[in-house]
Amino acid sequence: MDFLSFKENNMDNFKNYICKFENNQLLSSFLLNIDSNTISYIKNSMTISLKNISYFSHDKAALLLLFKFADNDRLLYGKWFNYSLNTHKEHLEMMLFQKEIPIILIDSVTKNKFTFYVTNDFKIGIKDHIKNTHFIKMNELDFNLYINSLEKNIKSLSKLWDNIDA
Repeated sequence: MDFLSFKENNMDNFKNYICKFENNQLLSSFLLNIDSNTISYIKNSMTISLKNISYFSHDKAALLLLFKFADNDRLLYGKWFNYSLNTHKEHLEMMLFQKEIPIILIDSVTKNKFTFYVTNDFKIGIKDHIKNTHFIKMNELDFNLYINSLEKNIKSLSKLWDNIDA
């Protein structure tokens, strides 16, 4: 079996936005840009698992939220967060109070779209990360250099996934 790295899994297709949903409620949500066949595959499976991991090193910290769709290692995506960046801080603090996380799957070519909600299993991990890192200040450049160094040491997303306790 081949394993996907961060680059191979094209994590740039996985974005985080604050969107307005039912009852004008603002929620931190995730948008995955994929093809229509994959949207159908995920929709038919309706299985998603969530895991998170915090990284700390002296004056650096990063939180990685991972999403595994349809129990498929090739559909494993993640988003890095730096609590000292205001936009990341806003998303993380918003997720602390969300019962569910909206996920929007979209095919940018056909405009096919599917939205579903998953139970927010990130709350404890986010809370612990904030508690342990709120004093660390990193600018965006230092954060990007830090996550690049982390990603070089992570050989595959699926192996990382398997090594994280649920």
